[in-house]
Amino acid sequence: LAVVVETVARHAARVPVAETAFLAGWLVCGAGLAVPGPTPLTASAQALAVDPGTANVSGTVTAAWARGAGHVVVPVDRAGELLIAVFSLAEPAGPRLLPGTNLAGEPRDTLVFVDCPLPESTAPAAAGLTPSAIVTRGALARAVQLGGAADAVLGMCLRHAAEREQFGRPLNRFQAIQHMLAALAAEVTLVRTSAMAAVRAVAAGPDSAALPVAAAKATASASAATVASLGHQIHGAL
Repeated sequence: LAVVVETVARHAARVPVAETAFLAGWLVCGAGLAVPGPTPLTASAQALAVDPGTANVSGTVTAAWARGAGHVVVPVDRAGELLIAVFSLAEPAGPRLLPGTNLAGEPRDTLVFVDCPLPESTAPAAAGLTPSAIVTRGALARAVQLGGAADAVLGMCLRHAAEREQFGRPLNRFQAIQHMLAALAAEVTLVRTSAMAAVRAVAAGPDSAALPVAAAKATASASAATVASLGHQIHGAL
């Protein structure tokens, strides 16, 4: 799954693969619920609380790509018990969607719940699951995606430096460009290696994977600016 998510990010495909499979599907299957379809899913790491007086939920959560999803998966706290609830975004009794975007123009929407009844697709979360574990899973997905995006930048830079000529020779024959390409390749390797190490740690034992995932996400976030800057410079700021 991580390979698929990385590949989709490498091609900058504007589809919620990570949200559907890596997060929402993982939560739904862990709770023993059927995965709804055929539309994409999204999820929120922010938990809602059940109102003891009405057994309904109210509150606000954020979810990526909510406007293009058919359902949103939300953790719900019911008197200390963590539930996984699958809300339809097409039901009148469901949450109200407030559109929003991130800096890349991708949907980062707000969902407002006002006395929404728990759907039939609600079940206790997988044993040991906590809201922080959901955040960790989301961070892992983003680290993997950043690795794919960084690898795409490296590929574009290698092609451009080989094809673009300046002063009668390709850019990759200039020592300054060679140094930039080497530094870029090192950053990309660092991001992808740390992300895949975190994936292996999660596969081996999710309970002890928080630190490797945090390291991978911090590494990817720190390297993103360097990768973007070098990629921009190698392309001659074009």
